[in-house]
Amino acid sequence: MATDGHPLNDKMTGPAVAFMESQIKDPELRNLVRPESQFLRKDLVRYTQTGVVSTQDGQEKEREFDVIMFGTGFNVAQYLEHENIRGLHGIDLQTKWKDYSEALYGLATSDFPNMFYCFGPKSGQVWSSQQDTWEHQARSVAKAVRVVLSKEHQGIEFAMHPK
Repeated sequence: MATDGHPLNDKMTGPAVAFMESQIKDPELRNLVRPESQFLRKDLVRYTQTGVVSTQDGQEKEREFDVIMFGTGFNVAQYLEHENIRGLHGIDLQTKWKDYSEALYGLATSDFPNMFYCFGPKSGQVWSSQQDTWEHQARSVAKAVRVVLSKEHQGIEFAMHPK
């Protein structure tokens, strides 16, 4: 869990993580909170093909990850503006979304096959709970990942907007 570095935020990190872990009642989900899972607390420099590069004690260090989950904060007006995210053929997400940002069900966009997000572009609504929306989106992403990783679909390229 990363904070802004303020001492009070850092002081609350341990109790906050312990509380969040105590809220996972489902044994199957609880099994996912394992020692090999880690929270990156250092400054993120860039994403790589296999993980991320971050700074640690003034040195850049590459860390390999199977899954990267990150929070963008509350600056929703500039969605992912501060991130340099590249998709297929080197396309930049900000360039793709310059004139019109879109996402299939607010979850994924074409040319970025390994990137999913909750509450993405055009997914906001005011007639129901955001918590319910996030839960539905998380289930949909998990289902999509299971399909992509299944043996019968290996070697198939998936598209969010089939062409």
